[in-house]
Amino acid sequence: MVTIAGSDPSGGAGAQADLRVFAVHGLYGTAVLTALTVQNSRGVQRVEPVDGELVGEQLRAVLDEGGVVAVKTGMLASAAAVAAVADAVEQQRGSLSLVVDPVMISSSGYPLLDGTGIELLRTRLRPLACLITPNLDEAAVLLDQPRVEPHSAADAARALVAAGWAGVVVTGGHAQGDLAVDHVCLAATQGEGPVSFTLEAPRLDTPDSHGTGCLFSASVCAALALGKDLRSALEHARGCMDRGLARSRPGAHGSGSVWLDREPD
Repeated sequence: MVTIAGSDPSGGAGAQADLRVFAVHGLYGTAVLTALTVQNSRGVQRVEPVDGELVGEQLRAVLDEGGVVAVKTGMLASAAAVAAVADAVEQQRGSLSLVVDPVMISSSGYPLLDGTGIELLRTRLRPLACLITPNLDEAAVLLDQPRVEPHSAADAARALVAAGWAGVVVTGGHAQGDLAVDHVCLAATQGEGPVSFTLEAPRLDTPDSHGTGCLFSASVCAALALGKDLRSALEHARGCMDRGLARSRPGAHGSGSVWLDREPD
């Protein structure tokens, strides 16, 4: 297992959170760092991207060890890092599952990837990924739309599949309502058309939701590594998300973090 992500010194998100999710699943996790950040429960104060060449060298070193079956990306932080990741994963094409969490802006509003990097997500990572997990705002950016409203999330998922993504889940945690609804679209297989469905759960009203995107995408990645098919992996990750939110840990000064201490029953 490999997470390619930024470092969150507070431990609530980023590589630290991904490694914790992998460990809960009984998997050995490795980490390629793309950025150092200064952040805590108040939000992100500073981001220092790691040189793109160094990101690529880290990833190649891990992949050269062999045995990697699943990789997830989180904050890539720079266009150079996106390109380096694509170069390394292309050499392993067909031998591993790639889950892309398109982290572009922090929940506190700090920008985490520029326009060139976003375009490289579309052109370089799209052909390599089995799944991308944007929230409503990230889906809008990927589609070059000003906004994606909750009622059009299913259409956005289908549009992203039509644009070439093999699988899309537009997560609904930032929407309103009694239910948290994730809209999934998976590309056509074996001559059949795209498959669309939803993942639903009662919305848990908590301010302590830092790291939800990391928890969800890392849980999908872990389930794929353990041999689940993509639909089953998504359903499993929804359960992990619900448990993580129910057991979230409060922050000292602001938003606390989700906490997954074991797999859901």
